[in-house]
Formats: sequence, C-alpha cells, structure tokens
Amino acid sequence: MTNSEIIIKSKLIDNSKNFYREIVMGLLLLMATIYLSLHNYILVHTVVEVFSIIVAYMLLTIAINTYQMTDNHYLLFLGVAYGFIAFFDLIHTLSFKGMGVFSKDLGDASTQLRIIARYMEGITLLVAPMFLKRKVKVKATMAFYVITSVLLLLSVLYWEVFPTCIVAGGGLTTFKIVSEYIIASMIALSAIYLTKNKSSFTEKNYRMLIGSYIASILSAIAFTHYIDVYDFANMIGHVLKGVSFYLIYKAFIETSIKEPYKKLMESEDWYRGVTQMLPTGLFIYTNYQCIFTNSAFQQMMGAKSQEDLIGKSIFDFIHPDSHLKIKNVIQVRKQQKKKEEIYEEKFIKLNGEVIDVEVRAIFLPHANREETLVIVTDVTPQKEKEKLQRHIQYKQQQLKESIEYDKLKTEFFSNLSHEMRTPLNVIFGTVQLLDLQFQAHDPSKKMQKQMKVLKQNCYRMLKLINNLLDITKIDAGYFETGFENCNIVSIIEDITDSVIPYGENKGITFLFDTDIEEKIMAVDINGIERIMLNLLSNAIKFTDAGGSVNVNIYDKTEKIVIVIKDTGSGIPPDKLPFVFDRFRQANESLKKNHQGTGIGLSLVESLVKIHDGDIRVESEVDKGTSVFIELPVTLQKNLEETTASLEDIEENLVEKINIEFSDIYTIK
Repeated sequence: MTNSEIIIKSKLIDNSKNFYREIVMGLLLLMATIYLSLHNYILVHTVVEVFSIIVAYMLLTIAINTYQMTDNHYLLFLGVAYGFIAFFDLIHTLSFKGMGVFSKDLGDASTQLRIIARYMEGITLLVAPMFLKRKVKVKATMAFYVITSVLLLLSVLYWEVFPTCIVAGGGLTTFKIVSEYIIASMIALSAIYLTKNKSSFTEKNYRMLIGSYIASILSAIAFTHYIDVYDFANMIGHVLKGVSFYLIYKAFIETSIKEPYKKLMESEDWYRGVTQMLPTGLFIYTNYQCIFTNSAFQQMMGAKSQEDLIGKSIFDFIHPDSHLKIKNVIQVRKQQKKKEEIYEEKFIKLNGEVIDVEVRAIFLPHANREETLVIVTDVTPQKEKEKLQRHIQYKQQQLKESIEYDKLKTEFFSNLSHEMRTPLNVIFGTVQLLDLQFQAHDPSKKMQKQMKVLKQNCYRMLKLINNLLDITKIDAGYFETGFENCNIVSIIEDITDSVIPYGENKGITFLFDTDIEEKIMAVDINGIERIMLNLLSNAIKFTDAGGSVNVNIYDKTEKIVIVIKDTGSGIPPDKLPFVFDRFRQANESLKKNHQGTGIGLSLVESLVKIHDGDIRVESEVDKGTSVFIELPVTLQKNLEETTASLEDIEENLVEKINIEFSDIYTIK
C-alpha cells in the first residue's frame, strides 16, 4: 500500500469516527432536551430558539462578509434571508407565553410571528435554487426583506390584521394548520429542486441540506398537532427546528469556511509541490535572511534539507568578493523601486565549492514586509563550455597559424629546391658537354676521371634536391601521382634486373623470386620505382662483397607482399623504431663510409602510404636487413592495363639509377 493510499484510508476512518461521534452526541443532546422540557419547558424553548437565532445571525454575518468572494450564491441568498427569519424568531421568543418581557399577553402574536418566520423560510428555500445559476443582488435582496419584514411586523403588532393562529382554550386555527402544511410542501418542493441540482454541491453539503429540509418539514408537521403552546408536539417541533438550523449552519461552515480553507491549503500544497519540483533553484529572503528554499536550490548548494539553509544570511551563499556589490544592488533597487534584477554571481556551496550562477531577484511585497524571490540557475556547465570554446578557438587559431607557418616553410623548401635545381642542371649540362669535348679531343684517363667525379657529385646533389622537393610536396599535399592498372610483378622484376649489374660490380649476388607471374593492380609506376631503387641502393650500400640481395613477391589475394632482404651490416635493435624518422640515420657507425641525409626511408614510407600500404623492417646486426612492403590490390575503373617493356623500363631507369646510386659508385 502506497503512502497516498494510507493517508486516504486514514482520512476516511477519521471522517467515519467524526460522523458517528456527532450522531451519538446529537442523540444524547436530544434526550437531554426532551427530559428538560418535561420539567422546564420555557427554558428548553428559549435555549432552542436562541440557538436558532444565533445560528441564523451567524449565517447572515458569513454571507455579508463573503459575498464578494463566494461563488455559491445559493447559500449566500439563504444567509441573507435567515438573518430576517431570525429577527421574527427573536420577537417570537421574547413574546412567548411565560417569558414576561411584554406587559400584555401576546400569545397569539407570538404564534403569528413564528408562522411568519416559517413562511419566510419556506418561500426562501423555494426561491433559493434559482441562485444556483445566477448571482444574488445582495443590496436589492436585503431591501426586499426589510420592507417585507416591516409590513408583516406592523400587520401583527400595530394593524392587527394578520390571521389568528391560536385560540386560548380552543387550540390551533385552520389557518395555522393549513399554513404549516403549505410551508412543509414548499420545503419539500425545494428539496426536490435541490436533488435535481445535486451536482452543484459536495456530497457532504447535499446530505446536510437535505437533512435540514427534512427536519424542517417534520417540525412543521409537529406544529400542527398541539393545542397548548406547552404541549409535547410543540416541544418536538422546536427541537426539530433546532436540528434543521444546525444542519444548515454546518452546510454553511463547510461551504463558506472549511471548503475554501481546504482549497486554499490544497492550492498552497500544490504550488509548494510545483515549486519543489522545479529544476531551477529558488529561495526567498527578507531582511537578508533566507526563509524558504526549494529542492533544486538545496541540491545546488549541497544541502541535505531545507533546515540547512533556512535562517542563514544570503551573504553565506554569496562569494565574499561580491558582498559589497550585492548590498549596493539591493539598496539601489529599493531606492529606484525596481521589481526585478538579473545578474551573474558566484555562490559558495556548503562544502566551500564555488559555482557560477545567474540570479534573477524579484521583489515580492507580502504581509507588510519586503520579501525577495531569487531564481538561481547554475551556469557553471555553461561557463565551462564557454571556457572550453575559447580554448578550442585559441587552439584552432594556433593550428591555423601553425598550418600557415608549415605552408610557408614548405613553400620555402620547395622554392629553395627549385632554385638549387636550376643552376645544378646548368652545371650538369655544361659538364656533359665538356665530357664529350674531352672524349673527342683529349682522351686522357685523368681528365675523364675528373669529369666522372663532377658528374657523380651532380647526380648526388640532384638526388638530394629531388628528395627534398618530393618530401615537401607530400607534406604540402601537392605531390602528383599517376595510378595505372599494370602488372606489378613485371615492374618489380624489371627494376631488380636493371640494378643487378651495379650489385655485381661490388661482388653482390641478386635473386628475384615470385609465387605469381602476373598481378594486375593500380600503382603509381614512378612511385614504385622510387621505392624499389631507394631500398635496393640501401641494400647494396650496406652489403659487403660476397653478400646477397633477394627480392621476393608473395600473393595474398587482396594484397601483395614485396620483400627486399640483404646480408648486410644490419640495424641495431635500439635504432629500428626510428628507421623511418626524417633526417635520422639508423647506423651512425657507417655514416663516415656511406653519406646520406636520412630523407630516403622517410620518403619511401610516404610513397608506400600514398598506395594505402604498410612498410616494416626486420634486422639483425651483422646478419642483414629485411624490408616488408604490403600493398592492397585495387584497380582503377575505366582504365586499361598498361604494359611496360624491359626496354622502356631500362631507358627510364638509367637516369634514375644514376641519381639514386650516386652515393655508391663512381659513374663509368
């Protein structure tokens, strides 16, 4: 069973207990009244009438004080009318036989006043349902009842024209008896109208009003069965009248006081619940002291409950650096009578943590004191986001500047490479012309050897410039490729065959082997040539006479693996991770004998990656080095296979080999 079900069940039990308690108390009071009436009728009569009069005037008082706020004009009309009914009941009580208030006997007048009050009550109850759907004009209603009351009072006490109701020793007149039944009929008819409009009342109010009407009807019937005013039937009629007035009073209290107060409490609880459920922090303060907080603010401040914050100064929440500023803001707001203020501030949580908040302070005049509602939004995540955005913008600016700098640097090296290449080509061309002239006119070996040294160093410089130019183009993203569908096996074999003579000159044997004779795939032939020549030149460079270089191709269906293996000096294990680093040579001990820039392998790696391939190196010192290249097998759409002959390869490779091998051989 949920908490709400337990509460509802508890309320039902309490209501049931109250109902039975009222029934028991009512029966005890009724029996006590009957018992007292047998011994002192006038006392009981007076008590019942005074009780009815007090109740009626209370109804009038409630009606007058709530008519501008109530929406139940049915009960409002009854309240006004019962005030005048009570006036006639008061005169009736004072003039009752045996009271001794007036000097002469007003026995019939007392009964006449009572029948007037009952007629007024019956007509009122009959007319009242009209005001279930229309508003009462209170002043006009009171004016009508005042005029009617004055005329009826004069007809009894001054003009003495009101019909006789009781004859001394003769009992009730026909007029009196018929009137009681007419009054009972009017009340019964009004009860029927009330039942038809049952939906206009709560179940409890409806039951009390119907109970009041039934008691009033029975009272009227009882008043038709007595002969003397002290008879038992008259006493029963007065008791039932008291019950009727009491039930009307209860209905009034429920509708005009208890029900509105209950609705007010429910409304307050509802708004309080809504306030507590709001995701935005709220607190109210007066005289700088916190008097209310909602759950979101408690959570924001790290409080376990409202009690941790209630009673604290608002400056306990605000960062000390802002105390003076906040005091000035509040003072200016009071002077300028601003109702609302929005600003950002730093609050301090109970654990000392500082958070950024947006504060919206709203002035709330309440109960002759100044209260301020403060809506607090935690903007710490927003501030962190803004800070992160600023950091990202700063980093983006740095990246942009770095890219621009790298671009300038790349352009510089590119221009430098071109500037160096142009005069070098002029020098190389001149050297070649001189070489031809010397061969024709001075065939001495000495001069030819010097010319070969010049040509070799020109090739070496050209290699350096080409490598610098290509690596800068790759870095800048301007490197041009020409992928073609061709037989990669024949290309690798032709390149290997082209460099065999250079290996044999050094006493190195070459072996080419493949497990597939043909593999058509898209490659950049120029890039493959650069890769293979660089790796083969390294293999020859670092392999001594008597060693060997093996080139193998393995078919892996969706990729091919090219392996260049030598029996050279090898690479130390601590240098292996850096073999592809730019400007770094793997074996510093060989640097004297084999000059290099450290660009070659870095360029090879870049060219392999342009083919979406991978490259790795395995090596052991004094045993040799193996380079593994894995290239994916892809085809260029709408391109036919390109066939390159051995003659074409050799013709294109001669110059490239001279350049790539320039730091190994003296050109012959």
